[in-house]
Amino acid sequence: MDEEYFTVAEVAEKLKVTPQAVYKWIKQKKIAVVYAGADTRITSAAIEAFIKASTESRLAGNSSKMDTQITAPGHAASSLASA
Repeated sequence: MDEEYFTVAEVAEKLKVTPQAVYKWIKQKKIAVVYAGADTRITSAAIEAFIKASTESRLAGNSSKMDTQITAPGHAASSLASA
């Protein structure tokens, strides 16, 4: 399986938010990450899962911040505390 990996800055650019927003979602476990040494990477599947959960949350009438933890298929969510 060839999975595409993105940096926090790349994800922020794709989602048109700041890198700080992406780090906040990571800390809140709203988006799954993969650690490669000191580097943080986010898979395309994790981005898609985050967008889907965010969209579903808004469609359900929850326009506030998401409360759910997002884990990409085949990847365990990690916290920044373990880095």
